[in-house]
Amino acid sequence: MTASIRPLVEQYVEVIAVLWTQRRLAVTGASHDLSTLAALDERLAAHLEGLQVSGAAGWHESLRAVDDTAGPGEAFTAAVLALDAGDADGLSRLLQRIEAAPAQPDGTDALDGVIGACGWVERSRLLHIAGDWLSSPDARLRRLGVAACAAHRVEPRRHWAALIEDPVPAVRSRALRLAGELGTLPLLETCLDRAATEDHPEVRGWAAWSAVLLGDREAGLRALLDHAAERPGGASFDLALQVQDARDAHGWLKRVAAQGLDLRTLLRGSGLVGDPAYVPWLLDQMAVPTQARLAGLSFSLITGAVLESAPLRGEPVPGADAGPTDDPDDEFVGMDPDDGLPWPDAAAVAAWWQGHRERLPAGRRLLTGEAPDEAHLLHVLATGRQRARSIAATALALRRPGQPLFDVEAPVARQHLALNARREETASA
Repeated sequence: MTASIRPLVEQYVEVIAVLWTQRRLAVTGASHDLSTLAALDERLAAHLEGLQVSGAAGWHESLRAVDDTAGPGEAFTAAVLALDAGDADGLSRLLQRIEAAPAQPDGTDALDGVIGACGWVERSRLLHIAGDWLSSPDARLRRLGVAACAAHRVEPRRHWAALIEDPVPAVRSRALRLAGELGTLPLLETCLDRAATEDHPEVRGWAAWSAVLLGDREAGLRALLDHAAERPGGASFDLALQVQDARDAHGWLKRVAAQGLDLRTLLRGSGLVGDPAYVPWLLDQMAVPTQARLAGLSFSLITGAVLESAPLRGEPVPGADAGPTDDPDDEFVGMDPDDGLPWPDAAAVAAWWQGHRERLPAGRRLLTGEAPDEAHLLHVLATGRQRARSIAATALALRRPGQPLFDVEAPVARQHLALNARREETASA
């Protein structure tokens, strides 16, 4: 690498890692919609293109960055270069470097960056290598292969049986989760069996989660509710609140809360239930700085009120960060979990509610102020922010067992194609 080009290549590698980390937070946050995600995707794509143009210099610098930090952002950068170039040997070297690297102080896993790269590149770049991963003797690669299938909503076909019987719980659970994500109805009985017989709680939870997405509302739902009550706040908890009607979901949430549910999980759960009956309580919580923003999010998810701008947006309260979550598996334990959420003006929001409460009666489920029928769910997928879009995607899958779960974390161009396909399918039904 010449001295003149090295600073530019180093800058590309550094910026790409930062942008990917920003995107990773954005897709699970509450402040981004498709348009802002698209802008982030465009910046990321432009920097990746610049790095690819640099050829061997870009590849060597991306590997050096992995050696230096072994963070997921650096791993994403190198993995995209290897996958786009069809460089299986280079990808193997990257994975060896990740394996040899020390654990990250913040608990993040560099392999997540490789998984992110699998979702970023086009499906054609993975056709052969993902098949090798699925049958690899290395459990990490098998898990990576399943994640690649999930990112592109592709069946692992002849590998299903082996993956579901995999001796490593992390691979089994990811495979069972994939069955629900893909809407693979022939695996419903397998999911029900694993939900009832698995010893490992993570495997059991994902089996129940998929069984419910695949249409079961009896044994699978009971297993899901049991798992969610034992581990509130995760994917099982979210689905448990969405699959029940508003009245049953409220009753279940109340019972779980009586077992010692923390306030933040309860606040989040109220937005998932979507019943305007929670609004008076949420208004009270908005007056407490440490939970005001999360209460405002749930209020917005239920009512559709826009808190991001005047007159409902309030002023930040200095020193009132919510702090890290109490989830030991949270990768971002040092960050304020409400970062990016608007500060509500509690008095203005209460006044807004007085003017809208008549059209939002209690006792039913709403999403952004409307009944979650198919047309509204598609509208939210097209125009809503990420938290609402995630709820809409799950609601659509629950309405139509056997349909893939819409991926609200995919590259935006791919999401637009999938959304257009859903609209055409709905119009022709």
